[in-house]
Amino acid sequence: MALSMTPRAGMAQKQTARLSYKMWMGLNFLRMPIRDLHEELRRQTETNPALADCKFDLPPGWRPQSAASLSGDNAFIFENLQAEESLFEHLVKELAYTGTEGPLREKAIEIIGNLDENGRYAGDELDEEGERARQLVMTLDPLGCGARTLSECFLAQLEKIPKQDREAARAVILRLDDVLAGKTQLSRDTQVLASRLLACLDAKPGSHYSSAKTDYIVPDIIVGRDGSVTVEHGTIPEIKVSPAYVNMAGDATLDPEVRAYAQDMLSHVRELQNAVAKRFDTLEMVARAVVDRQADHLLRGGPLKPLKMREVANLAKCSLSTVSRTAERKYLSTPRGLVRMRDLFSAKDNSPVEYLKKLLADPANADLSDLKLSRLMQAAGFKFARRTVNKYRRMIKQ
Repeated sequence: MALSMTPRAGMAQKQTARLSYKMWMGLNFLRMPIRDLHEELRRQTETNPALADCKFDLPPGWRPQSAASLSGDNAFIFENLQAEESLFEHLVKELAYTGTEGPLREKAIEIIGNLDENGRYAGDELDEEGERARQLVMTLDPLGCGARTLSECFLAQLEKIPKQDREAARAVILRLDDVLAGKTQLSRDTQVLASRLLACLDAKPGSHYSSAKTDYIVPDIIVGRDGSVTVEHGTIPEIKVSPAYVNMAGDATLDPEVRAYAQDMLSHVRELQNAVAKRFDTLEMVARAVVDRQADHLLRGGPLKPLKMREVANLAKCSLSTVSRTAERKYLSTPRGLVRMRDLFSAKDNSPVEYLKKLLADPANADLSDLKLSRLMQAAGFKFARRTVNKYRRMIKQ
């Protein structure tokens, strides 16, 4: 079943589709690194005739070439490094962020190691603990890795769909596997609904990290030696409406359906303009908050400071999910090289270890078991499992 997000000239569903399309752009443009945004805007010029003729040729500095062929600021800004992180490495790193320990972590890593290049799990039936681990993997970034079926993959990504549309989307998703197997068919109205609701979901979430894909990184953020933050616009041309379609939309002598079609296409152009502008504004706010917090590390090589996405959300005055989307697949070009934005949130707060040291320094706690110490840590708000306590206990004694 092919799902398309090409703007349609519909009847009763036109207004609903337009609103959903706007939401789709807002969510997905924020996730896209600058190269992907450039490609998506080029595609938009091919599907929407109301866009004025814009040239979206790939800038020369973005084509794969050796770093030796670049010089000066161009080499600094468009450093063509390969994205070598595999899907396995990425998911194991994301798993570490969750703080999962013990057998569940080991089982989750086993699941991750058995995913195909698209992130799908096709292994044998799992026991209860294995199934818990698989469900955990599906919640990691990118959402849906570890799913056995397309329906399961999409259900794991349901939070990407606007809240008011999720129940309708769930009903469609639950039928997809049967549709693909030829056991049932979707009505035309349901196909339109599926196209509108599911376009922002990824059927192959692991493919972005496939080792078979060579992906050249272009940084979205340029950090100056003085700590200044510049958002890379990537020579994206100004998005303009076609004068011919403006005339068509206002020409009362034309057939009403022709005018309605022209107005619909113009509306999509304006939504596109707003979505792109908002994407750059949000990226700048989030990047400034991150760089201000981690300036010592980015400019002078100092240690990373503990930083949570919620803190950045408060500083940038946006939601936690917005920060998460903004940080996805984004890189910063800094005086010390290329840095993945998500890695700037990976610093662990040493306060749990310091609290454990204080507990062990008290003679009354010297003979406590790891389990009891773990419970004392949890009572203080630190998620330290027994095995974690044992590990740090031995480190502290050395």
